Amino acid sequence: MNCKVKTNNTAESRCKLELGLYRRVILLPLGARFTGLDENNQEQSIEEWIEAGIHAAEPENRFYPMPLFTNCEDNSEDNTEWTNGYGTTYVVREGAFAFTQNFERDVCLTRRLLDFNGQTFRALIVDNQNNIQGVQLADGFTGETCSVWVSQPKANSASEFSEPSIRYSFTNPDEHKKREIRQSDLAYGDIKGLEDVKFVDNGNDTFQIVTADCGNIDVTAELSALSGETTAWLKDGVNPTTAPTYSAGSFSIPASGDWSLADPSVLYGLGVANKAMDEETELTKQ
Repeated sequence: MNCKVKTNNTAESRCKLELGLYRRVILLPLGARFTGLDENNQEQSIEEWIEAGIHAAEPENRFYPMPLFTNCEDNSEDNTEWTNGYGTTYVVREGAFAFTQNFERDVCLTRRLLDFNGQTFRALIVDNQNNIQGVQLADGFTGETCSVWVSQPKANSASEFSEPSIRYSFTNPDEHKKREIRQSDLAYGDIKGLEDVKFVDNGNDTFQIVTADCGNIDVTAELSALSGETTAWLKDGVNPTTAPTYSAGSFSIPASGDWSLADPSVLYGLGVANKAMDEETELTKQ
């Protein structure tokens, strides 16, 4: 019987990469992989891959940037060890990687994030120098597999406020051994998720677009690039023959019907980022 010794050469790396201060996690579908090529076999950078994932047409295929960190606590398990009667200690099982982040108090965002609880995703970690940590698998670069749990803030005290938190529990220690760090030009502060919007009929053959919760903030001007673009709109579930046009802070209503925006991938291709609309709104032309 041959007992093979498993080793590697031990010279220091010429390019020493390690993750710095954690700033943001991006949750990915389990099947997401970065290969350097898009779905049409065209070259694709990691920055383009992330943005395309954020703006994917279907929610189950999207990437979800989580809030910026305001604190991080390591919750990783220690290795499980066993010591025999003569005092020799062996590692039986490696501990799993885990951590909890806090984020700024935001009751509307926290409420939305609760929907992630108990589900399994892959997670990329972005640091303060815009480095991205993931794992290199046989079929491409991706995030480590983890379960997610969002917790509401606890009671505020006389001396401090409580912040909501997100715990990431990584489920495969073997994946963590394959972790890899990619340098990126995509600034962690510029990686944003989608914002839900809705239409408001003004009653004078025009409508405005506002945020769908917590404030109904007017964002009509941010979507002005969609003026006249028939592919950007849906009327009764299909692209209209005549699209709304933008003027003086409102869009026109070309015809009565149930209107909505096209999916985020279409909007992104037309120059409008980080917007999504899942519900139709009845708009009436007088």
